[in-house]
Amino acid sequence: MDEFDELLADEDEKAQNTTPAAKAATSKETAKVTAKAKSKAKTGGAKAKTTAKTKATTKAKYVRENGVIPTSKRNLKLGTVLVYSGKYGDHKLKVVAPNKAQKEKGYERVYKLDSKTVFTSPTLASNHVQGVEHSNGWAFWKLPA
Repeated sequence: MDEFDELLADEDEKAQNTTPAAKAATSKETAKVTAKAKSKAKTGGAKAKTTAKTKATTKAKYVRENGVIPTSKRNLKLGTVLVYSGKYGDHKLKVVAPNKAQKEKGYERVYKLDSKTVFTSPTLASNHVQGVEHSNGWAFWKLPA
């Protein structure tokens, strides 16, 4: 039994334990999977590999050009500086070691905003800069160029 057959078997098992609406959605997903598998079989998987490589290259280029912090790099090293320049002014956020009390609470790193206020996450720092309760700190801060 190959990967495709296992996937279809899993889909069949899910369909037996679902509502009629969910069954309809599952059959659509199965049709998509079937089409993808047939396409991959025709091209010998070469198309899928090229597409994945192209996407990875494009994403890496976008990250370099825009200073975006990718998900895989969010475990920032101590001393890393993140920046923001825009509507809310120019700010720097530095990753620093936590003090004793913060370590006891389980923090491995904290974030110092403009060498003054310390926050436990980039999101809390971006909330402070923007004067809001909720924001996406990982999208707000950028790696310097």
